[in-house]
Amino acid sequence: MRLVKGEQASGLATIELMKRTQRTIKPKAIVDKYVEILAAKKKHDAADLLWKQFHTGRIKVLADGSKTLAMIWDNVWAKGNGGKMPKSKLKIVSTTTLKNIYQRQDFLPSAVLGGGDNHL
Repeated sequence: MRLVKGEQASGLATIELMKRTQRTIKPKAIVDKYVEILAAKKKHDAADLLWKQFHTGRIKVLADGSKTLAMIWDNVWAKGNGGKMPKSKLKIVSTTTLKNIYQRQDFLPSAVLGGGDNHL
């Protein structure tokens, strides 16, 4: 994947990922299938039934998302001169420490685009 430069280009790459994802798996198709599952009173089987119908597309979008995220992190690493950082400053962060950050409800809150929210 081509490395983009700058925050705006990274944001646009994220939007392009969303567009590709929606072309691969139509959001309405997922919702319609879930409604069908609920109507059949098979909610407990929803994950398996959704996987059965959408697994090929899900694998494709997961791979695409992983590549896009890696490209964005490469961009950030390059922009921040990460290659020049002394190895003594690099350290492994435990899974528990990371979970304590990203599982907080106030970490990267969702917001409605164009909704006048102060975050955006």
